[in-house]
Amino acid sequence: MASSGNAVRPVVELHDLHMLFNTVCALDIGSLRIQRAERVFVLGRSGSGKSTLSRLIKGRLKPSTGRVSVLNRDPLQGRTRGSGRGARRVAMID
Repeated sequence: MASSGNAVRPVVELHDLHMLFNTVCALDIGSLRIQRAERVFVLGRSGSGKSTLSRLIKGRLKPSTGRVSVLNRDPLQGRTRGSGRGARRVAMID
């Protein structure tokens, strides 16, 4: 257990996240935190935003509004050659 002065940071954190495609809202998440060693299963109908959520977390899409943090970093940050170190530490199965 972390000491009181040492807050445990979530592995994935989404805050006030919206993803729009033209005028269609594909994703609307107020807050989501996934802690270390948690396993999360996303279930939904076709078109409900599952793949969009995956792409946002992997840094393949930029949210229309809001913030995505993976391992305490923006997954879009440094998406050039040599990037992806943090992305390799988060496993996703599509």
